[in-house]
Amino acid sequence: MGACVSANAKNAPEEFPSFHSSYKFGAQLGQGTFGSVFHAKDRSTLEKCSVKVQKGRESGDDNIKYEAELWQQLHHPNCVGLIGIFQEADVFFAVMELCHCSLCDRLVDNPRWSVTEFKRDVKQMLLGIRHLHSCQIVHRDIKPQNVLYGGPDKKTLKIADFGTAHQLTSSCKMLLKTLGSVAYMAPEMLAGEGYTYSVDMWSFGVLCCTILLGQFPCGNFAMSNSDMKQAILEVEAEPRRLTRLSVQLKQEGEFMDNNNNYNNNNNGAGYELNGFDQALGKIRAQWLWAKQCLHMFHNRLNMFSKRTICLKQHLF
Repeated sequence: MGACVSANAKNAPEEFPSFHSSYKFGAQLGQGTFGSVFHAKDRSTLEKCSVKVQKGRESGDDNIKYEAELWQQLHHPNCVGLIGIFQEADVFFAVMELCHCSLCDRLVDNPRWSVTEFKRDVKQMLLGIRHLHSCQIVHRDIKPQNVLYGGPDKKTLKIADFGTAHQLTSSCKMLLKTLGSVAYMAPEMLAGEGYTYSVDMWSFGVLCCTILLGQFPCGNFAMSNSDMKQAILEVEAEPRRLTRLSVQLKQEGEFMDNNNNYNNNNNGAGYELNGFDQALGKIRAQWLWAKQCLHMFHNRLNMFSKRTICLKQHLF
């Protein structure tokens, strides 16, 4: 592998091997505000990877190097691994481990989670966020597009894109800038009150709501950024949308309990559901899934009414 540009190195591209001397470009994977991501392959080892390409004049040399400095501190299976930073003139190349798809892709292509899958994904995301916070790093843009499925089984969730991240220090104990995606921004960030790790926990709670409900807990997809900001700033202790869902599930649960006789037929041995009983069984299974997810969301995460920096209590 070619030499990497240190996060503190001066711009001296002639001192380092070019990206192209070490890697081959592949097809484009995605495009963001300040750069594009491509498939890549190491020329010497043939190892497949991906690379984010950014222009210094657009993203800022110092910003790119600061992101690399933070990224190099992260070594965790639930954070996308950085292989190296390369530079050619004004263009920077962040070579990273290859991931399969984003959580956003999953929401679009296959928006169904079993309870087991949901718990697994939630735990992995929390482990990644906990590692960031243990390094005193606030991500500030937790959203489906920045959580990727990777690993050998393509089921390991990894936190990605540290372009908005910032590390807290003895001289910087509170952050003030409003950064990230509006729908996932915490009230304290929008209010300009100063914030730390709690904004990541809020964003994570919004992400979970998106998976569970298919919509944001505050506002909706059709809102302008200004309207969305206002909806978030006016949030109650618990968004009304979750309260309504709780009532609905309680009513459906009472209905299911009153029509549960099919479970007792033949003592459950060799009994096959058909007609109305089969439909009722399917409805009950869906209700139990929703009930378990909502129960976990309220009691395990509880992000909206009492967010916490310590993530250990949320891991199960």
